[in-house]
Amino acid sequence: MILATPVKKVKNKKKKIGAAVLIFISCIIAIIVTTAQNRPGSTLDNSFTSSPTPSPTVNSDELQSQLEAFSTVEDLERIGSPQRNALMWIANRDRSGIDYTDTLFYQRYALIVLYYATQPDTFTSLDVWVDTTKHECDWGRAISCITDSTGMRRLTNIDLAKKRLQGTLPTEIGLLKHLEELRLSENELGSTIPEEIGMLTLLMRLDISKNNLSGIIPDTIRSIEGL
Repeated sequence: MILATPVKKVKNKKKKIGAAVLIFISCIIAIIVTTAQNRPGSTLDNSFTSSPTPSPTVNSDELQSQLEAFSTVEDLERIGSPQRNALMWIANRDRSGIDYTDTLFYQRYALIVLYYATQPDTFTSLDVWVDTTKHECDWGRAISCITDSTGMRRLTNIDLAKKRLQGTLPTEIGLLKHLEELRLSENELGSTIPEEIGMLTLLMRLDISKNNLSGIIPDTIRSIEGL
């Protein structure tokens, strides 16, 4: 019986030490968790989990089938082409809510193709004149539109003079059939003038001077009555 008392005391001491160790470990874990949550990286992870980037709402294959009425399949499928870049911009980045089956959707597409065709280095461009969240008629001073009697907003003027444009003019510019003025002077556009500009029968002013364009003015453009 004499030996029993010391044994009980030892057990009690072990219990107390064990409890203290558990408390200590719990405190360490709490400190680690708190520190991890306050790191910048964990903030990004949490925000991504709670608010993921919206998924594209446009099927690129369906969109391409629509755009084949305006551009060749070869251009639409060639990686890095202005037409392919425009297709992917509309499918993955466009947040304007404009339906690609809309009657005037072609003018938005034509402008995006024009943007990519004349901005070879889009990552360092200083003159970004497109906007993923707005109707193209609200992109700023470079674009002007009128609203017709049916409520349609038709693109009538483009003024991209002195915008450091490079590259070439795409054939899709001929889709902008309501254009009355097209100003592209004092840039660095090269290659030839596309015949498709002759499809812009409402043009009253065309200024493509002071560029690096070569060749002759197509007869289709000379035949526009308003010029």
